[in-house]
Amino acid sequence: MYNFDVEKPTSVADAVKALSRDEAQPLSGGQTLIPTLKARLAMPSVLVSLSGIREMQGVRLADDGRLCIGGGTIHRAVAEEAKPHYPGLASLAARIGDPAVRNRGTIGGSVANNDPSACYPAGVLASGATIVTNSREIEADDFFQGMFSTALEEGEIITEVKFPVPEKARYEKFIQP
Repeated sequence: MYNFDVEKPTSVADAVKALSRDEAQPLSGGQTLIPTLKARLAMPSVLVSLSGIREMQGVRLADDGRLCIGGGTIHRAVAEEAKPHYPGLASLAARIGDPAVRNRGTIGGSVANNDPSACYPAGVLASGATIVTNSREIEADDFFQGMFSTALEEGEIITEVKFPVPEKARYEKFIQP
């Protein structure tokens, strides 16, 4: 790896400000970014850690009946806290990667990365979820633009994902040998 600065904001506003620095890149759970840095496929001068922003964490049922999941919520927490409201989504989260990934990776990082092999993008699209950023709300159909490509603009952060709760849902995953 190489030298870079790390910023650890405690609010979305501070994170947006830190991301305005030249060559700044957000760091959520780091499950994709850290290996990318190790391989020198990305070389930002500043990493802005989003893990200390409390307002981006947690699972709650909103007054309008949607399940709202903070962008910084780790997969394990989604698996546990979404289960009473949206068992299909909880099942999806419980089967992501291995325990190390489920305890570090976040829904916001996965959705922002839009890896075609990731679970959340498929669940977000199939559910008709809404991606909330620090500046706007984007419907899933408009958010995902292609492999590893989204509607996120420079310095924009996923703060929450809002899922309509279906009457029934199921997620199946092809288990890798």
